Amino acid sequence: MPKLISMGKEDRAVYEPNYRAKTGNLRIWANCLTTVSRSKDLLFYLVKRDFLSDFKRSYISAGWILITPVLAVISWLIINHTSILNPGRLPIPYPAYVLISTMIWRLFIGIYQAGSNLFFESAAFGIDVRFHREVLLAKQVILQVLNLAAGLLVMEVVLAYYGIFPTWKIITFPLTLIPLIVMGAGIGLLASVYSVVLPDSKKWLDYGMQLLMFVTPVIYSPRVENELIREIVGWNPLSYLLDWSRSSLTGGAFDNPHGFLASSVGALAVFLLGLRLLYLAEDKVVEKL
Repeated sequence: MPKLISMGKEDRAVYEPNYRAKTGNLRIWANCLTTVSRSKDLLFYLVKRDFLSDFKRSYISAGWILITPVLAVISWLIINHTSILNPGRLPIPYPAYVLISTMIWRLFIGIYQAGSNLFFESAAFGIDVRFHREVLLAKQVILQVLNLAAGLLVMEVVLAYYGIFPTWKIITFPLTLIPLIVMGAGIGLLASVYSVVLPDSKKWLDYGMQLLMFVTPVIYSPRVENELIREIVGWNPLSYLLDWSRSSLTGGAFDNPHGFLASSVGALAVFLLGLRLLYLAEDKVVEKL
């Protein structure tokens, strides 16, 4: 944190070069939350501006929030109907399963992309030493959550059509999303630094994130017949995080709590590592923009 120096009737903040890199490892999480809290007015303005700007020039306006997941589900239904895809045994009908899974996955990927583009988005603010990039990341998290919340309307209608109604577990849904959000933000922060230093690294990571969907039970059951895929799914931490979020909406069983806990701890570790790298490298990275 900047030092406060008494200047008569008022205190002024003095910002040392790369002062955020000196934040201790134990304080880095608290420092991030404090920074976002202190910038709540700016955060509210940025969320309002970006949320409305996405739909100002569209006749359908916010309707795209509902249309996009429906179109995605239709594409997977066509593939499934051709028997090219064998999703395995599913606890709920395939259309509902894919809708829930893809919407949660879009939240994770959206937050990753926001984090990976953090330095480029903040380039306009880079001349201000007091500007903290966590605010931009928090803005994107809020926007993605708002999009998911709007999509829940379509999701609940589809579930009701198949006779699946909310249980008490739905109150845990926001909590099960936290590790996914933290994981996406952490990977994005790591990518944001390397994307400036090594531009090709971000391209490879973006391709890798696209492929990651196919080794995560988004469009198929975690218990597929293919032994290799089943083994990869078992080692993939996103499998447990996604499965618990999906189960909270459908009233399914919370399987493998140890896997979910371990994945959640891993997500927090990735985020703290990404945040630490951001603090250490941001001054040098901004110079390269």
